Amino acid sequence: MARLPLLDLTQVPGPLGELLRSRPPLDLYRVLPHAPAVAEGFLGLGGAILRRSSLAPELRELVILRVGALSDAHYEVHQHRRVARGLGMPEEKIDAALADPASPLFDEREKAVLAFTDAVVRQVKAPEPLYRALAAHCSAQEQMEVIVTIGFYMLVSRLLENLELEVEDAQAAPLTIERAAAAAPAQQPPEADPPRQLFAPALGRARPAGRLAGRRVLVVGGGQRRTVDADPPVGNGRAMTVLFAREGATVACADLDLASAKESVDWARREGGRAHALQADVSKPEEITRLVREASEAMGGLDGLVLNVGIGNSSRFGTETAEAWDAVMDVNLRAHMLCAQAAAAVMEPGGSMVFVSSTASISPLSGLPVYECSKAALAALCRSTAYATHGQGLRANVIAPGLIDTPLGRDATRNRPNRAARPLPFGRQGTGWEVAHGTLFLLSSESSYVNGQVLIADGGLSISTVRQPEAA
Repeated sequence: MARLPLLDLTQVPGPLGELLRSRPPLDLYRVLPHAPAVAEGFLGLGGAILRRSSLAPELRELVILRVGALSDAHYEVHQHRRVARGLGMPEEKIDAALADPASPLFDEREKAVLAFTDAVVRQVKAPEPLYRALAAHCSAQEQMEVIVTIGFYMLVSRLLENLELEVEDAQAAPLTIERAAAAAPAQQPPEADPPRQLFAPALGRARPAGRLAGRRVLVVGGGQRRTVDADPPVGNGRAMTVLFAREGATVACADLDLASAKESVDWARREGGRAHALQADVSKPEEITRLVREASEAMGGLDGLVLNVGIGNSSRFGTETAEAWDAVMDVNLRAHMLCAQAAAAVMEPGGSMVFVSSTASISPLSGLPVYECSKAALAALCRSTAYATHGQGLRANVIAPGLIDTPLGRDATRNRPNRAARPLPFGRQGTGWEVAHGTLFLLSSESSYVNGQVLIADGGLSISTVRQPEAA
C-alpha cells in the first residue's frame, strides 16, 4: 500500500487536474497532486526527456534501466522494460543493462554511456577517464541530456520506492513512446512586428496554457499538402494538430496521405504531445464511419472535431460539368455533413465542432463557382448542426480563413499569380498558426457561448483594410 493516499483525480482542480486526468491511470499520477506546485514541472521534464531529447531512444532506455537497477527501483525497471520492448530491444540486451553493463551485446558508445551512468549513480561525480570516454562518443548536447536523464530518473526511482507505489500491470507488455527523428520545419519565421500584427501566436511561438487539457480532438485534414517548395510554411491542418497537442489535447490527426499525418503527429509527439495518425478518404462515406470510430477508440472518446478538408477544380462558370461539380461537393460539403453526424453520435457533452471554410464563401473573385458554393454552404450546414445538437450540449462553428501563407496557398498563387499580388491586410498574408489559434478558440471552453457562427480570419481583407506589402 502506498505511503501517501492515492487521490481522486476528478477532485483535483484547475489545469493540473485536467492534465493528470488525460494521462494513463497510474498510481504515480494519483500522488503527484500532493505537491501541486511542482507536479507540472515534474511531468514536463519527464515528457521532454522521453519525447524531445536528441538521445537515440534505445540509448535513453539503457540509461533509465541502468539507473533503475542501481536504485533497486522495481516499479521503474518494470515500466521501462516495457518501453524497451516497445522499441524492439532484445530481451537479453534488456537483462544485460540491468546486470552486466560491460556485456559484449553493447557497442562501444553504449558501454561508455552505461559506465558513466554507473559512476554518477554510485559516486555522484564520474572520474575524468569515464567522462572523456562519454565525450568521445557523444556531442555536448547528448552529454548534457545523458546527465539530466540520469539525475531525473534517480529522482523518479527514489520517489517511487519511498512512496511504495505498486506496479499496476504485472504483465509488462511492450509500451511504445514514439518520438520523431526528423527535425521540425527548418524555416524560421520573422520576429514579432506589432505594426504588422505579427506576434508570438502567429509565429507558432505562443506559450502553452493548457487550453485544451484533457480534450480529445479529431482533426480531419491534419496532414500537409506536398509542395515543390524546399522549405514550406506550416499548413493549417499541421498547425492545428501541433497547437492542440501543445495545449493539452489528445489529437487524432487524419489525412488521405497517411505519411503526412504521421509527420504532423511526429512533430506533436516530439514536443511531448499525445497524438495518433489515421488515414481516410472522406469522399467515401464508409471510410468516414470507420474514421470516427477509430479516432474515438484511439483516444478513449471524442470531445472535438475539426473538418479541415477541401478540394477545388479549375472550372469557371460556363465550363463546369456535373461530374466535376459533384466531385468537389462530395469532399467539401457531403463529407463535412457525414463527419459531423458520425461525431455527434459519440461526442461527449461540452464538445465542439469547427468547419473550416474560406473567404471564397463571401467573394466571387476566385472565379471558381463550385469551390465558392461549397464553402458558402458550410455556414448553413454549421447552423443546422448547431441547432440539431445543442440539446446534447454540443456546439458547431465555422472559421473562414482569407489569404494564408500555406503550401496550398502557395500552389494556388502559382496557378493564379494575381491571387496575392495585391495590397493585403497589414501588408502580409496570414499564417497557418493564426488559423489554428482561431480554431483553438472555437474548440475550447473559452467560446462556450458561441454557437452556429462564422469567424472570418482574413485580417480585414473582406472589408478592404489593406496596405501595400513592404519592399523586401
